[in-house]
Amino acid sequence: MKPRTENITDAEILSLYATDSEQALRVLYLRDSGYLNAVCHRYICNDSDAEDVLQDSFLKIFGNIGKYKSQKGASLRSWMSRVVANNAIDLLRKQRKLKEIPACDYQNLPDEDPDLDGIPIDVFHKMIRQLPDVYRAVLNLHVFEEKTHKEIARILGIKENTSYSHFHRAKNLLADKIKRYKQLQR
Repeated sequence: MKPRTENITDAEILSLYATDSEQALRVLYLRDSGYLNAVCHRYICNDSDAEDVLQDSFLKIFGNIGKYKSQKGASLRSWMSRVVANNAIDLLRKQRKLKEIPACDYQNLPDEDPDLDGIPIDVFHKMIRQLPDVYRAVLNLHVFEEKTHKEIARILGIKENTSYSHFHRAKNLLADKIKRYKQLQR
């Protein structure tokens, strides 16, 4: 039976790490692996690649947790999420999946915000995973990682205006997918 870890605080894990690093890492993994797996899958669609990214991320996390210092109230989980997101983006770069998409591919979509009412979270995540890689990366960085378009441009090696337009295309694609899903549910 898996020990209950969801209520263990960052401070408790870091304190445990000072006395029993192996146990602390086990508790950290049990507490956050599911969440970090979901973060990884927001960026990487291929399950095998996602597993590799998650494993590499945990190796980096475990290797650097002793150096972790909370900054500006950021949690250990948010630091680990950044490690996972950075590793996922690195893989997408290596696989050359962050290439530009011609504007004509998605020009005829209406400009609207997605209406998420009544959309199950697993369906929404599946819709995100269906977006083109570069759109998905921009959307994740902007919405979930709360990066500005200037920061996203630097991270992905694209222009700031390109980040902005990719975000709007991703948002519009999601709105279209959600609209179709709701029509099928009627």
